[in-house]
Amino acid sequence: MKNAIVIAALSLCIASNSLFAIIDVFVEIGPSENPEGYHTKLQLEKYGEGNILLTLPKIDGNSDLEAWLVVCEKARGEGRRNFRYEVHWPESKANKQDINLVTPIKFEEKGFAKIQMTRDMAFRSYIVFVGHFDDGTFYTVDLPGFLKEMK
Repeated sequence: MKNAIVIAALSLCIASNSLFAIIDVFVEIGPSENPEGYHTKLQLEKYGEGNILLTLPKIDGNSDLEAWLVVCEKARGEGRRNFRYEVHWPESKANKQDINLVTPIKFEEKGFAKIQMTRDMAFRSYIVFVGHFDDGTFYTVDLPGFLKEMK
C-alpha cells in the first residue's frame, strides 16, 4: 500500500510539472506587418530632444492584467526576453545581473499608460504583462524592436 501511495504521489508531481510547463506560455510582442493585433495599438513617438513617449494599451479582455517596465543594461537578444521570474520574484538575484530596474506600470481608467523615457533607455527596455488570465500567458513587448521600426 505504501508503494502505491508513493508511486501515485510521484506520478502526480511529474504530471503537474508537465502541466505547468504547458500552461505557462511566453509570447513576445514585436513590430509586425500583420494589420491586426496588439502591436498596432502600441504607439511610440519622438518627444522633445532624444526622448520617447510610449502610449501603452492594456491587452484586450484582461482586467486582472499587471504590467512592469524592465530596464536592462543593454538590449537582450532573442531567447532572453522572458522576464517572468524578474517581475514575480523581485527579491531573487537569479537572471538579473544585467537588469537596472523593474517597476510596475499604472494604467489610467481608460486602459492606457503613458511613459516618457530617453531614447537610450527605450532601446534597452521591455514591457512585461502578467496576470491570472489566458491560461498563464506572459507577454513581453520588445521596445527595442519597435524603436528600430520607428521612422
